[in-house]
Amino acid sequence: TGTAYLYSVFATIFPSFFLAQNLQPEVYYEAAAVIITLILLGRLLENRARGQTSAAIRKLMGLQAKTARVIRGGQEMDLPLEEVIPGDLIVVRPGEKIPVDGQVMEGSSTVDESMVTGEPIPVKKQAGEEVIGATINKTGSFTFEASRVGKDTVLAQIVQLVQEAQGSKAPIQRLADRITAWFVPGVMAVAIATFVIWWKIMGNLSFAIITTVGVLVIACPCALGLATPTSIMVGTGKGAENGILIKGGDSLELAHKIQTIVLDKTGTITQGKPTVTDYVTVKGTANSNEIRLLQLAAAVEWYSEHPLAEAVVQYAQSQGVQLPLPKVDNFEAVAGMGVQGIVSSSVEYLHFGGNKAEGSLAKPLPQARQRAEGKEEGCKVERNNHCLSELDIIYSTSEVGNTDSKQPYVVQIGTQHWMDTLGITTQSLQSQQQAWEAAAKTTAWIAVDGQVEGLVGIADAVKSSSVEAVRNLHNMGLEVVMLTGDNPSTAKAIASKLDIKRVFAGVKPDQKAAKIKTLQGEGKTVAMVGDGINDAPALAQADVGIAIGTGTDIAMAASDITLISGDLQSIVTAIKLSRATMVNIRQNLFFAYIYNIFSIPIAAGILYPFFGWLLNPVIAGAAMALSSVSVVTNALRLRKFGVGVRW
Repeated sequence: TGTAYLYSVFATIFPSFFLAQNLQPEVYYEAAAVIITLILLGRLLENRARGQTSAAIRKLMGLQAKTARVIRGGQEMDLPLEEVIPGDLIVVRPGEKIPVDGQVMEGSSTVDESMVTGEPIPVKKQAGEEVIGATINKTGSFTFEASRVGKDTVLAQIVQLVQEAQGSKAPIQRLADRITAWFVPGVMAVAIATFVIWWKIMGNLSFAIITTVGVLVIACPCALGLATPTSIMVGTGKGAENGILIKGGDSLELAHKIQTIVLDKTGTITQGKPTVTDYVTVKGTANSNEIRLLQLAAAVEWYSEHPLAEAVVQYAQSQGVQLPLPKVDNFEAVAGMGVQGIVSSSVEYLHFGGNKAEGSLAKPLPQARQRAEGKEEGCKVERNNHCLSELDIIYSTSEVGNTDSKQPYVVQIGTQHWMDTLGITTQSLQSQQQAWEAAAKTTAWIAVDGQVEGLVGIADAVKSSSVEAVRNLHNMGLEVVMLTGDNPSTAKAIASKLDIKRVFAGVKPDQKAAKIKTLQGEGKTVAMVGDGINDAPALAQADVGIAIGTGTDIAMAASDITLISGDLQSIVTAIKLSRATMVNIRQNLFFAYIYNIFSIPIAAGILYPFFGWLLNPVIAGAAMALSSVSVVTNALRLRKFGVGVRW
């Protein structure tokens, strides 16, 4: 436009220069004005379209409540979220937004978490369960303790991850960047060549000016630069709307190349809430009394955080084991094997308030409760996320085991492999073990003083969505592999329910990454899906690590993609979203390349000798603006992404 304007000024002031060469002094003032107008209009439309790519972030930020009803000093008060601190007790009534993350202390309700997790069905919440800020309370009233506020809430972390992902570059973008780096010098070379050819060779200065201006105006590196990042922005935002957090453009791009999906069993395929379904003792041994043996096992398992340990303790209570439990010394958790400890015979009991005969697990007594009630005393002892501030140590002379001996008991609870390693024979209950494992149950041996005394069967129900999710993954042409530390019989029984053909069972936590490397050695692009601390190395080793949002922070930190809801169907959605995004990016790049490949030669006048047709600079400006707008508009089609939509 500057060239056209200066040429017009020269023609206006010095028309004789052109007349002396038998040329008509033409001016292009209107062309310069129209070109600038079209370019500005194109930029306006482009910016409005690009603004829509950030709609997901604005939608997420708009979910946040403004105030919280906090209990302090025994009174309720409405406070701005900025003044809420971890440990505050907050009251939520039906229809209200939950202001921050926390744990339900009193009451129960159903909560709509669809805006965060993507799950449409409201979730039942009761005492001890977690709630997420920005979700909506539906039916009842409850009081919860704030655990994460401000930038530490799930919503704030989602917004941050989406912003970081939208600002990142996918590998395909680097190719476009390299091409763009040569684009401007190339266009300048074409423009100079066009001017020289038309003026020096063809002897037509007017045509030289028009064609040169046309080349400079119609060339559009903007379309190339917008092709990838706009699709990444819309794709990651759409993922967040579906409860899928994608950490960067590279993760989004790589997900469409996945060939093998490796699924951890506990908490990923199954619900991660195991329960004891079967229990048997070896009759005639010194500790064969069922309740007595359960008390010994529960005493050791009490110190473990493993879900199977919690299942044993809960079962012991349900069968009448009276608390307090016996004191345990030298507790040890052997990774992938089991737990062991020395249980006192002349027992030192831990009593958690109330009458000893009543016996109950420690009730949650958080610092928040004490603050709300105006108490200053903090938590003296904490175990298994329970505050034991009412700790009352009672020394008892009652005995748990053989009344003829006051020697402590060495109790070991664990796998068949561990029993074999310890040299403990399990022959007496082999038939029960085989039957339970064939029914997809995990078995754990109970040994006392080097002798098997009992066996428990533990079932962890398969998630209702797992069967359909695995079937959909198979239909997408993906290989599905199950990876677990459980025994081969149980693992194969569960795998058969999901039609999973390849199973790695009995794998210790430190061996999981090696199994992923083995699959990668077969030339496959591997994704690992897990939820526990022991899955973190495998998640990091995999080409794409996918963490279940209901799992541990360590697993999520090691992953590339996080599924907030924990529903395996989200894996299908994530891969389809990745494929749709890559198709969209390729479409954008194709449009941008084709536009420049054909439009620049036309603007240079290549068609004039054959058809007498020359591209007006005004039309060139309109075409340039339209190319950028079309690329952004095509990227916005991803906002209509759905699992059943073809791309």
